[in-house]
Amino acid sequence: MAARTVKKPKRLKNIPEVVAETAEPTLADEHSESPTAVTPADSQTAAENPAAAEDTTNPADLADPAATDASSDADAFSDDAASSDADAINDADAISDAAADELTDRPVDLEAAWDNAHEAALREAMLEDEADDLPTSQRKPIWPLIIAFLITFILATGGLTFVVRTTQNLAQEEAAAIKAEGDSYLNDSIASIQEADATIVSLNEVISTDLNDDTLPQYEAVLTRVENANGTLDSAVASAELARSTYTTTDEQNLAQAAIDSALYKKQLLEYGSALINYDLQAWRCQTHFDTAAALISTADSNMIEANNYAINGDDYSLTMAIEYNNAALEQLNLAETELALAKEAFPQVDTSAMGDFIAKRKESVTLAIESDQAILDDDYDTANAKTEEFNTKEAEAFELYSLFAEDYRQPIRDAYEKATSETLADYHEAWANAADRDAVLREYTGMEVQVEPSPTASAAATTDAEGDGTETTTSETNQ
Repeated sequence: MAARTVKKPKRLKNIPEVVAETAEPTLADEHSESPTAVTPADSQTAAENPAAAEDTTNPADLADPAATDASSDADAFSDDAASSDADAINDADAISDAAADELTDRPVDLEAAWDNAHEAALREAMLEDEADDLPTSQRKPIWPLIIAFLITFILATGGLTFVVRTTQNLAQEEAAAIKAEGDSYLNDSIASIQEADATIVSLNEVISTDLNDDTLPQYEAVLTRVENANGTLDSAVASAELARSTYTTTDEQNLAQAAIDSALYKKQLLEYGSALINYDLQAWRCQTHFDTAAALISTADSNMIEANNYAINGDDYSLTMAIEYNNAALEQLNLAETELALAKEAFPQVDTSAMGDFIAKRKESVTLAIESDQAILDDDYDTANAKTEEFNTKEAEAFELYSLFAEDYRQPIRDAYEKATSETLADYHEAWANAADRDAVLREYTGMEVQVEPSPTASAAATTDAEGDGTETTTSETNQ
């Protein structure tokens, strides 16, 4: 059998007729148990031979009430669909166009597919219209959904608020705990600083006090406390550093840094203050040896004067006594030389050359006096005269050397002390001012009292005028 070619049908303009021709068999399937299907072949036969179509038509089928009702229902439905839902019809037209486009590609049953597409679109429109026609009482109410939405929204919002507040509370509690930990470290640091302040105050008081036999124990005692105070300030720095690393705000970290700076500046105070006290002690010990040496020089001078008085008599007993006194003077000058060496050892910065040179010159002259007296006892007058002449020369030189320190033999100590301590004292004052500045910051935080004086004054053991304390020595003029 030769394949037939099916032409693409034209787009239908009259929707009710299309429904009557295409939707009838399908709607009959839904409403009747024995539908009569119209195939494309039958439609073609009827078109080619109208007479045959009339012969093959069963009058009984046309008169079937069920078929008639189905056709009427389809017509009514299509009219209602066309009038109530134009959008659904347009969808049906679009589907029919798509089905028509496929007719050229499908050689068999394309018209049936096209009809079925129309039928599906119309059925969808019918279902939508039936839903719109339902009574209000049969529709599902919307307010339960609204209530459920509101409840869900409230619960979600409340839960979110709770989470946010809980998170904020936890953050606040954590921040408070961190701050409390930092405060604890800072308080420990400040407590250590205050403990060390007691030693610093005592140190400053000692520095501001003249050193003498009565105050010497205070000097020695405060030095024993400096080492412990240094350890305490080390602990203060460590605690303040922990506080600074724990704190989270700039102000808190600056406060911890102020504690660190205060402790470090006070460590400098201990360092410079201890150096000043050590200089005081050195100068004081040096001065003690200077005083002893000066006293020995004075005693030696007295013995030389006594020896000269005996030597003038010229007899053997007097010469013997002169030699004895001069030997005592020589021994005392040797002791004075030893004391001067100890003074240099106590305070290496001091210049002992003036007194040292004088002692050495006096020892030479005393030795010459002894040799001259002995030569007279031995009846060697030439030697005695030579020694006496040389003795007078040495005594003149000794007198010149004595004039260099006779007015104030302690001046070399003061000069050395001032030179040694000037830089250290300036550093001490600067550290004091810096520590006081940092303490002012801490005082705003804790009310801590800074017990140190704003302008400390250092004193030197050797700065006290020695007028009236020393023993004036004079050279004896011997005429032999």
